[in-house]
Amino acid sequence: MRKIMTVLLLAALVTGSVFAEDGLAISGEVKTGLNISKDGDDDVVARVKNSDDAGTPGRIRFNFVYTKGNIQFKWRFQLREAGDKFDEQNTSDFVAYAYALGDFFDDQFRISLGKIGGDSPWETSGDEIWANVDNIQGARFEFKPAFLSSLNVGMALGAKNNAYKLEDYLQEFIFGARYENDAIDTRLGFALDGPGDGTDGEPDGSTLVWRLNAKFVGSAVPDLSVWLNGQVKGIGGTVKDTNYNNKEESRLATDEWLYIKYAPNPWDAALRLGLHTFDGTSAKQTTLNVKPVFNYKFNDWLSANLYVNAELLLGYKEGIKIDDEDPVLFDTIEVGPKLTFDLGSGASIATAYTLTQKMPNSISAALAGDTKGKATNQFEIRFVYSF
Repeated sequence: MRKIMTVLLLAALVTGSVFAEDGLAISGEVKTGLNISKDGDDDVVARVKNSDDAGTPGRIRFNFVYTKGNIQFKWRFQLREAGDKFDEQNTSDFVAYAYALGDFFDDQFRISLGKIGGDSPWETSGDEIWANVDNIQGARFEFKPAFLSSLNVGMALGAKNNAYKLEDYLQEFIFGARYENDAIDTRLGFALDGPGDGTDGEPDGSTLVWRLNAKFVGSAVPDLSVWLNGQVKGIGGTVKDTNYNNKEESRLATDEWLYIKYAPNPWDAALRLGLHTFDGTSAKQTTLNVKPVFNYKFNDWLSANLYVNAELLLGYKEGIKIDDEDPVLFDTIEVGPKLTFDLGSGASIATAYTLTQKMPNSISAALAGDTKGKATNQFEIRFVYSF
């Protein structure tokens, strides 16, 4: 590793600067809140939580970017429930990522080394799926040829323990490609998975992530955007189901989304459609999410949001019964209104209410231990400060 870093630094002396102004840039965020919830007939529970994406009890992040010529160093420290104890188990969570990257040969070749995270060129980039295959401890190589600057292709490889042989490394390679111009943005990431580090000695399977953004739609119809993304996990993976005489079953699971959004100021509306499948021997299931989302900005300091999420059960393993009946089509309905107050200087407070109804005779209700259905009510005050 030290020799490779030396090569990077020497190359920086003979190539031009491609990053922003030299120096150290620091940013960060604080996310937390108060959550009051009631699950069915259970008692009311209050906890410190931000359900938006920070979890319990929230998080504190500090992001650092140091630039010197065409070399950058990026690292993030964060505190959250699993990462604030500083013991051996949670140190890696406290340091979310720490790596160096350099651009060489007229910005055609990029090398990243270390605990890589953050700006993956091949990630899915939301809204419902934020996934990549190259959040690793190791090296990532990207090639952006001058004759086709819209193209980014590359590979990555994570560090493994000393027990790994060369052939084991070859089964753990990560590949990625991205092509982006004014009309389209398409991305693909693929991570191989060998049998050496799977569950119970069986391979977990390869992972595929992708995104397709039809940018030309916005050019033809102003304020309209259409994109898709998804991930496929467990490709070629198997697991022994101890409930079925150790019979090997598939791990294959897919998660695919279509987004249609119309955004004329001061409001925007979107329809998100998600298709999910799991194809195991002992459990097969196909579900569809229908999720309309609406936002309205009243002024510089107040905005409103409303979403409705209906989960439909399209298919399931033959023979499954709930109280001697087939599972219902409408599995879960969720409604979530929210008001956000912008306090300025990166601070905001939001009040959010979420009603989640697991329908009677639904699979989700049965998994929750109440086949008659269960409603969960949550009220939350969310605090965010970004700097």
